[in-house]
Amino acid sequence: MIIDFVKYIFKFQYSSKYKLFKWGQFLILICFYYVITLCLVNFIKLFSNIPDNRNSLVFSESYFKSFLFLVILSPIIEEITHRLWIRKNILNTIVSLVCCIVLVIYFIFKKEVSLLSFKVILLLILCCVIYISNIVLDKRDSKIVLYISSILFGLSHITNFTDTLSIPIYMIPLLIFPQLILGLMAGYLRLTYGFIYCVLCHFIINLITFTIMGGLLIFN
Repeated sequence: MIIDFVKYIFKFQYSSKYKLFKWGQFLILICFYYVITLCLVNFIKLFSNIPDNRNSLVFSESYFKSFLFLVILSPIIEEITHRLWIRKNILNTIVSLVCCIVLVIYFIFKKEVSLLSFKVILLLILCCVIYISNIVLDKRDSKIVLYISSILFGLSHITNFTDTLSIPIYMIPLLIFPQLILGLMAGYLRLTYGFIYCVLCHFIINLITFTIMGGLLIFN
């Protein structure tokens, strides 16, 4: 599946039929993701002092609430907003658009972010991309849609780091690279095997991340 994933990203071929899912190869793909991202994270720590805000964000509530948000809700919501619609279908498009709009309204009324905040702007851009892709692009243009959705997914996680506005522009691709890879992986699984598998991938990766972060917080 790793070789298929790499080939898919660079030599995209649209198929109207899903392939047979293989659990062993799926788990190897997740291990591949962690090997790449852990190497990158250690590299960034060596050459950058940008503070990581994820522990304070994730564990600001109780462990149960944090688990519910990071491991259960986030994969479902983020896959609906960023991946459901990339296999062109009017129902997929409507569900993704409604989910994005609901999130924008939620952020505004909760006053957690302002109308011009980074997250809201990205969600509004995502709404435009979803709408335009459904009208303009053909199913065979899914490669373009996959790249755009993955980039937006990566950028939406830049707020994991404190003082986002002071992050040098040249560091942004490195900082969001793990999420960019996850976005491409989830997109590959969504287009090749089905929506449930990209949610499952996101769920497992967030579960592992949650466990590691929780363990480090306890022992530190």
